[in-house]
Amino acid sequence: MTAEEMTPVTPSSPPPLYDAEHAESRQNLLHESRDSSFEIEQFELDESPSGPLPGGSHPNASTSTLARAQQVAQNVATYSSKLLTPVRQLLDPVARFWHKCSVAMDVELARWGNPLILKRLVYLVFVSTFVIMAILFGLVPNNRSQFGLPDAMPTRDDLLTYMKEVLESSEMKSRLDYMSSMTHAAGTSGDLTLAKYVANEFKRYNLDNVEVKEIKGYVVMADQGQVGWEVVGEQSNQKRDDQIGQTPEENSVPAFMANSHPGEAEGHAIFANYGTDADFQALEAAGVKLEGAVVFVAYNNVPTGLKVQTAQYRGAAAVVVFSNDPENADAVRRDTTTNVLMSPGFANFPGGPRSYRPSKGVDPADAPGGSKIPVVPASLKDVAPVLQKLKSGARYDNDGVKYSGDDQSNVRIKVRNNVKTDEQHPLWNVFGRIEGNQQPDLNVIVGSARDAACFGAMDPMSGQIVMLEAARIISGMTQHMQWYPERTITFASWDGSKQGYAGSNERPIVFGHDLCDETTAYINVADAVTGSEFQAHGHPYFNNIVRKALVEVKNPQNESYVDHWPDKRVKQFRQAGDYMGLLSTCGIPSIDVGFKGNHFPHDTCKDTVGWRDEFLPDSIDYLKAMVEIVVRLALSSADDPVLPIDTAYYASEMRSYVDDLMKYSEEADPNFVHDFRGLDAAVARVETFSQKFIDATSQYSEMTRAMEFPNNAAIRHSNNIALRKFESRLLEPRSPEEPRSWAQHCIFSPQSVPQKDFEWYTFGNIRDQLRLKRHTEAQELMQNAAHRIYKIYGNI
Repeated sequence: MTAEEMTPVTPSSPPPLYDAEHAESRQNLLHESRDSSFEIEQFELDESPSGPLPGGSHPNASTSTLARAQQVAQNVATYSSKLLTPVRQLLDPVARFWHKCSVAMDVELARWGNPLILKRLVYLVFVSTFVIMAILFGLVPNNRSQFGLPDAMPTRDDLLTYMKEVLESSEMKSRLDYMSSMTHAAGTSGDLTLAKYVANEFKRYNLDNVEVKEIKGYVVMADQGQVGWEVVGEQSNQKRDDQIGQTPEENSVPAFMANSHPGEAEGHAIFANYGTDADFQALEAAGVKLEGAVVFVAYNNVPTGLKVQTAQYRGAAAVVVFSNDPENADAVRRDTTTNVLMSPGFANFPGGPRSYRPSKGVDPADAPGGSKIPVVPASLKDVAPVLQKLKSGARYDNDGVKYSGDDQSNVRIKVRNNVKTDEQHPLWNVFGRIEGNQQPDLNVIVGSARDAACFGAMDPMSGQIVMLEAARIISGMTQHMQWYPERTITFASWDGSKQGYAGSNERPIVFGHDLCDETTAYINVADAVTGSEFQAHGHPYFNNIVRKALVEVKNPQNESYVDHWPDKRVKQFRQAGDYMGLLSTCGIPSIDVGFKGNHFPHDTCKDTVGWRDEFLPDSIDYLKAMVEIVVRLALSSADDPVLPIDTAYYASEMRSYVDDLMKYSEEADPNFVHDFRGLDAAVARVETFSQKFIDATSQYSEMTRAMEFPNNAAIRHSNNIALRKFESRLLEPRSPEEPRSWAQHCIFSPQSVPQKDFEWYTFGNIRDQLRLKRHTEAQELMQNAAHRIYKIYGNI
């Protein structure tokens, strides 16, 4: 290529210059385009039909759709220009102002910390304040039904009003008539029939997880004519046996003693009054020979099993036990021969829920509360003529039997106790529960015995009726008022109460829950109505709620039952019951309530519907009152925000228990002085705790008067658990080899040989050592108890 060819070609004219003149022309053109209407050439479309398109569609269809789309787009553009544009022009200045303020606020807040966190905190305070003010001033609607929800949670007054409206006296009477129409001794077909009946009733009430729990252990039964006693030398028609009663129906039930040792014996007759240790000491002091004797003792004063053990210890061959109530002179009273204060529960598995349990059990005769001599029951009507023949021995100063008799007496007695025994006989506890909605793992038990010595119309069926009606009413509250208790309520129908309280002393693991560890209160209604005098015995914690319930419950004359409560306070237990294992082994505060009578035919075949109608015609009124009382106690125990413990009364009673223990120690051995300073200091700690607890609960109630925040509820729940553990921490683990390993509560355990003039259900293990003059052991137990009480109630 030549040089010429490589020379660039110069254009004939230069490119246009974009100077100011051309720029001005361009602006004019732009302005002109905005102000002028340009005519857009419209394409003319051939809309003449040209036949269908492939597939069957018509060529005009797409044209019509396009036209409609253009129309919609034009409408949207018109709406936007007429509405959205003015709104945007109105809000844009506000948005710019808000942004400016936000930036300024961030700058200011940055001086104090992270602006984002601080703004969130301010927002939270504002919203919380608004919600609280809305609640306080009633701005939040009360009628939740506006939102398709149930009405507001019912108050306690609403629940009690519902209770009064649905309480059915006629249904209670019908149920009582049915349940006492058959004999139902523990382990019999009648007992099983009623267990199934109670379970079906629980299911009918829609209780949760209804369970019939079978337990097995030693049970004694008897056939007709196999148990009795007779005077040797009398004609056969004067023979005394179990064929005693008022009607053929009553005569069909054999009279025998639960857990009694089978066998026969013969010996001279000795009357030992009530069979207390003092009674036997008086006989020995008078030179009365007890070896080989058949000893007659009256019921009451001390447990029957203790009478039997004391007689056996002194060499008696057999025991005849009779009721000395002249108003029921022809009645034969049954009982257990086990000393339940030594070993409650099954005779071959003694000791209740946390004791050592050999896999094969033990011989009932070798159990701590067992006996090896035959024991039979008798009536006063049959016993009195025989004992009045005694003309020698110790003299009694009474209107009946004048002498005790001795081995020179011509009155000889033959006893036969040919009972049948079964070491693995089934019994049946029945449970149902209402789950709590806040602390379901805390539990309140309402329990009653079900088995009876015979028909048991009032003992124990009145308690079963009250328990069932309370279950029906409280369950109805959950169904009809959309209410649930804070804590779980369990209803228990105990079996084996006449067999040494076997049912309630089996370790109560129900529905997979250990009731020993979870239960905050036990309410016992074994014989709810056997008279007209209200009595309450048990743990001092219950004093306030019992008194409040009696103030609110009225009799048919509209008088408060508290005005007819002789004691006006909860007193300590005076007899054994289904509460023993729960309180003394598990540390569960327990109470027994009911209307009692002095001349009720306990554990006899005279306890029938006929007796009720004749001697207690207003029993239905008392049953209704008991239902109201039990429901109130259950609601307070299970639904009060804080466990309703009467700490002031507890502290007061603790002081009286220690004073009573001091008096007992002086009587047991006037020559030895024990050191009570530790217990005095422990009681002072309880008194201090009581005042702190009262102040704290008062402040909490005031603080949460309007509402309770979640963190406060969590603290309250934690405190309830701590309060439950107070009593369980007063349990002293005892060696399984000890005779009374079940009596672990250092305060509320019974004395094995109760002294009726003292508070024998308090500091029972200490009292046992004092009675035996084991001063070192007694002092050690005092110090241990004082240390536990001081530590628990001091660390508040």
